[in-house]
Amino acid sequence: MIDWKRVPWPLWIYSVAMLLAAVLLEVKVHGPVSARVLFAVIMLMWLYFLLKGVRWVWIVTIGIYVLGVVPDLVSGSLTWQGVVLSLIGLMLLLLPITRRYFSSPTAAVGT
Repeated sequence: MIDWKRVPWPLWIYSVAMLLAAVLLEVKVHGPVSARVLFAVIMLMWLYFLLKGVRWVWIVTIGIYVLGVVPDLVSGSLTWQGVVLSLIGLMLLLLPITRRYFSSPTAAVGT
């Protein structure tokens, strides 16, 4: 179970932003309903485990930012809005309060 009071504010902001981005994507994208439902379920599960404090989910999320943005920056296929939003998301995940949350002994290691 998630200790809602222990979740740091940058993680709340990040989660709300990702949830809004997922909702906007779901509204704009046309395609098979099963793929859209699967995407929504995966996003909600990912955010749940991130808020729960599962360290490997946090590390993979940071890795996705770094490995996903750097090649796009080098190739020049990323817009300035994408760069700014990626840097804000990465900053929220790497703020000291968020790092302490995921490094605390009470953080969920693998569950």
